[in-house]
Amino acid sequence: MPDTQRLPTRDARKFSAKIGRLKVPESFAALAEPNCRYEETLSLLQYWEGRLRHTSLEQDTLTAPELDPLDIPHLLPYIYLLEWKGDRLVYRIAGENVNGLFSRQLTGRYFDEVVPKEPYKVVFPYFKAVFDMKATLFKGRIILRGREFMDFERLMLPVTRSSKVMLLGCAAFSTTASVRSNPLPESEPGFHFQSLDLKTGEVTTKSVDMTPVFA
Repeated sequence: MPDTQRLPTRDARKFSAKIGRLKVPESFAALAEPNCRYEETLSLLQYWEGRLRHTSLEQDTLTAPELDPLDIPHLLPYIYLLEWKGDRLVYRIAGENVNGLFSRQLTGRYFDEVVPKEPYKVVFPYFKAVFDMKATLFKGRIILRGREFMDFERLMLPVTRSSKVMLLGCAAFSTTASVRSNPLPESEPGFHFQSLDLKTGEVTTKSVDMTPVFA
């Protein structure tokens, strides 16, 4: 397991005091953890939050953490990075399991040409919001054409790479991810979003009735 860089209680209080003016809750992990069904999702969430706290303490302001995917090698098959290229999002890297969902290599491809049109219209605002320091846990169910239903769980988190804010994503699928020892029930039909605005502390939730088909 990676070092989650959890802060001692004294440092956690120091972190809260430093960015208290931004009204940020102490822990997105604590908020989202009860809704995480898969080990990979929770592992990345805890690691990212440790980096967020460490970076924000060092810089004395809320800052998207510097994060190298190679620091978390056991999660590489599940993660991806998205960055802006003009006014479109493009995959900078994508792990084996992420590529497998779409049966192709995603690195260098545009997000809007990979995700089917109808779900794209629903999910894109959440992906875009990450670049404004919002974090989202996104769950749902899709149909794999010619196969079966598949549950999924995604994280979208702001990180910094090469001095640019990027989206670090984790895609955990019921066909490849590790179910936690005390798992939640399988996802209800539809798409379900839980988001935290890291600048204001505002929490939002939304459900959308859809189960799209992925080729």
